[in-house]
Amino acid sequence: MRASEREAIENAEPVRSGRSIIVPVNLTYECAELRAVKLGEGLRGIFGARHGDGAVVAKALCFSEPQYDLSLANDYALRWGFIPEPLVEATT
Repeated sequence: MRASEREAIENAEPVRSGRSIIVPVNLTYECAELRAVKLGEGLRGIFGARHGDGAVVAKALCFSEPQYDLSLANDYALRWGFIPEPLVEATT
């Protein structure tokens, strides 16, 4: 697991890190033993064992360009029910 992925999960905020867009999900669940799993080209999931019952739950979706841009990452995260509102890229 990458440091940027761990940071996004700990801060419960979407993060862009290089070519990756990291979207924390299932924010109310505390999990142990986080692991990254490649789900497809340009898509990884971070999963962990939920405290209390050990159920495996997603903690973050990691979308990588060029397969996924912010718009496509947003569409999938919304469609799959992981986020309640659209992602917004911070401007500096």
